[in-house]
Amino acid sequence: TSADTGASKADGGSGAINSNDRHQWIRSQVNALYFTKFEVTVERYAACVTAGSCTVTPYIGGTTDECNFDEPNRDDHPMNCVFFHEAEEYCAWIGARLPTAEEWETEASNNGERTYPWGDFPSPTCTHAVVDDSSGGGEGCGNGSTNPVGSSSAGESISGLSDMVGNVFEVTTNIHRAGVESE
Repeated sequence: TSADTGASKADGGSGAINSNDRHQWIRSQVNALYFTKFEVTVERYAACVTAGSCTVTPYIGGTTDECNFDEPNRDDHPMNCVFFHEAEEYCAWIGARLPTAEEWETEASNNGERTYPWGDFPSPTCTHAVVDDSSGGGEGCGNGSTNPVGSSSAGESISGLSDMVGNVFEVTTNIHRAGVESE
């Protein structure tokens, strides 16, 4: 599926918080960062577009029903089908930035101590993440699309971040591959 816009703050929001920022910020227990607890919703991204700070580029590579923007009843779903520059626009609008892949991985794995945000077992199923799970009804846990953000609270990270596995891919500032230096 497609990428979501997520955000982090290196200063933990110690300065003035942008008035556009309506996120619930969670302090990471393994990073010196704050992350948004939930993926950015369509409703929040639409507010950025309405304010003239974010753009929506027509998505190439899938059908429009795979993209949540302008789809009925998906305001609380994660914003997907965004390009890197659009994710950066959103983060700038709320006074934040995208996390690096290493920062994201450190949080998702509890600094390498966990296989998944919730622990080492079980493998991802619809109990812990919005995934393509045959026992959970198939793609999107039976919905055939994304689910509202925070639908799988059993899959939260040690710090309480939701949807770090499943629902949509995450956007980071770089690509991280285990054992390979990032650029």
